[in-house]
Amino acid sequence: MISTISGKRRRLKHCPVARSTFTTYMDEGLMHYRAGSYRKALFCYDHALEIQGGNREALVARSQCHLKLGDAETARHDAETAFNTNDAKVTYMRGLVQYAEALFALGLFEKALIQFHRGNRLRRDMEVFRVGIQKCQESIRTAIIDQSGTQIEDLEDILPLIKAMDALDNPKNDHCCIRPGIQDYDTNVKLKPASKARARWVAREVLGSMFLDMEYLKKFLRRPDIKAEQGSSPILRQNAHEALNYLKIREQFWKQQNPMYSRKFGLNFNNDVVLHYEQIERDRQEACRRIKMDAAEGAVLKNIALIEHALEIGRARDCQLECDRTMRQMKEITVTLLPRKAELLCQVLNYKGLAYIKLKNYDQAIDTFTKEHDIASNNKMIDIKSRAMDNLGKSYALKQSYAEAAEVWENRVPLARTPLERSYLFHEIGRCYLELSKLDVARYYGANSYDEALKIDDYVWAMNAKILLGQIELKGQNYEAAQKFFETAEELASKCGNNGNATLLREAQQCLKVYMEKLALQEEEKIRQEELDKEDEMEENQVHN
Repeated sequence: MISTISGKRRRLKHCPVARSTFTTYMDEGLMHYRAGSYRKALFCYDHALEIQGGNREALVARSQCHLKLGDAETARHDAETAFNTNDAKVTYMRGLVQYAEALFALGLFEKALIQFHRGNRLRRDMEVFRVGIQKCQESIRTAIIDQSGTQIEDLEDILPLIKAMDALDNPKNDHCCIRPGIQDYDTNVKLKPASKARARWVAREVLGSMFLDMEYLKKFLRRPDIKAEQGSSPILRQNAHEALNYLKIREQFWKQQNPMYSRKFGLNFNNDVVLHYEQIERDRQEACRRIKMDAAEGAVLKNIALIEHALEIGRARDCQLECDRTMRQMKEITVTLLPRKAELLCQVLNYKGLAYIKLKNYDQAIDTFTKEHDIASNNKMIDIKSRAMDNLGKSYALKQSYAEAAEVWENRVPLARTPLERSYLFHEIGRCYLELSKLDVARYYGANSYDEALKIDDYVWAMNAKILLGQIELKGQNYEAAQKFFETAEELASKCGNNGNATLLREAQQCLKVYMEKLALQEEEKIRQEELDKEDEMEENQVHN
């Protein structure tokens, strides 16, 4: 049993797929047409015509689909084929109506008027022909601004024009405003091309709200990912081209149907209408630019908030990776969309450098702060430049490159604006020279740091300066001076409420005092020993004598 079923499946596998009937395709196409799915309807009508080629109903239906999709020339061809066949009268009328509508859509209003008159003469009971005649007359009247040129009462008056119009081979003469054999203009006159602003205004007046759709499609086709040949880009590009072509066809048709010179306002580039349009356009562009700027800056600020949070909770590695990701994103954003790009980039670099310091990767921190310093210098951002130099000096100091750190901080001193900044800088420079054993230079900067701190009564930095001076004297083995500096530092620590430092300084003084007493005892012992040695020498000399 199982082998029988598998055999049937193998036989059915090679059977051709059953096709639908002509009536099914027509009904399905009508359903899609009424639903507005004109491409699906066109697909069904194509299959219906493959089954019954030359069927007038299918040709008329497919012509309607082409007309809805903006392909008026193909619609005209199908309609002409349909109404030229010698079959039933009703279908002939439908083909004639569709043929006249296709001519009207192409902007051939006079030819369309001829076909509507022909149908009206044969079937005066059909309302569509009277509506078509009125529509064509209005379009011609609007185009040439001449009512007498469209008052045609009977088809007999215009039938002689049919052969003459069909015999025209020059496509320029197909326009409704150019009649055969008539040229009342100078062909040697060169018209001045319209400016881009004028052309945009005309397109906006003609297309209305669809002008924004055309602008979007043009920008969409210029995108690099759409120009690529990967993924669904070719399909999207094809659909965009079709939509753009449809809008261009509609624009040309509406220009012919209702030219600019027949509208309420003429096309004068200097009139109030154009100026008003230009102002609206500028406001629209400015609003779009503001929206994009706010979106770009908001995204960057959000990433900076994440970076700051990661650094605060001690996740330095995550902070550094987030900084790299944010910098890659900022690289794609132009300065036009992000005017504060340099400032925000420096902020990201600052957090990245601090993350490297926490990771004890001082070489990378130095490179990062150097980049921040260069960007701030090029954009004349003094505060950010000062911050970068502070962190750069700190990185050199942590790397124990004290000479480079002192050089950076010395270059930072001219940028200091307050005594507090100068006190801090002098203190750090003095500490660097202390590590380099240049005690005289270190003592000079320590004294300057103390003087700057006293200018603003900042007891904290005054205390730090005194501690530095005490350490300098201690390294120079001038213990009494160091003891005095530590005593002064203890008093300043008590004034600023830093009890911890006051306790440490007190203990340091006690240790120093004990050490000094020990040194004094050693010195006394040494002197006593020297005196004893001299007495022994004198006794020996007396014995020998």
